[in-house]
Amino acid sequence: MVLVIIKVILEALNDWRNSIDWRKFLSVLIIGGIALAVLFSFTAEGVLVIVMAYMVLVIVALLMGAFKL
Repeated sequence: MVLVIIKVILEALNDWRNSIDWRKFLSVLIIGGIALAVLFSFTAEGVLVIVMAYMVLVIVALLMGAFKL
């Protein structure tokens, strides 16, 4: 039973990995990271705000890569 669950999870991850447009994902992530670094270099934001902004950037990059927006 456990092996079947692991197999299903691995197949789902493999399908998910193949469905992402990695070029678009990485370009959004790199350009967004540079933009956030420039933005936060001029502002005095807290660490939590910066971490949350980068987490949102990763989610947006995944959505852009996965759904080919």
